[in-house]
Amino acid sequence: METGDTAASGDSNIYAVFSVETDPVYAEQTISISSAQLEARCLRGFVWTNGAGANSTATSVTDIVDDDGNAVFAFMGISCAAGPSVVMAEVGAGVHSTYTGTFTVNPPAPTI
Repeated sequence: METGDTAASGDSNIYAVFSVETDPVYAEQTISISSAQLEARCLRGFVWTNGAGANSTATSVTDIVDDDGNAVFAFMGISCAAGPSVVMAEVGAGVHSTYTGTFTVNPPAPTI
């Protein structure tokens, strides 16, 4: 979700939730998520949050894979430019499986 284009309406802030699904064999192992491109789009800063609610302004955040092979992360960015960004999640155990996807920030659009 992206907010408006002024300080009063949110200054092009974005809020995104990333759900990562991996093999349940990685249950209780660490997984990290990052996106240098997405972070660079947010001119006034960003915060990653993991499923446990820990916030990080570092370039990645780590969480624990649940028993079903899932992990959830949130990204909040301030004053973000439109365009596509590659997002990467990597399991820290086994063969270090890496998952990538593209997240696109759309410019603010009027709603009626």
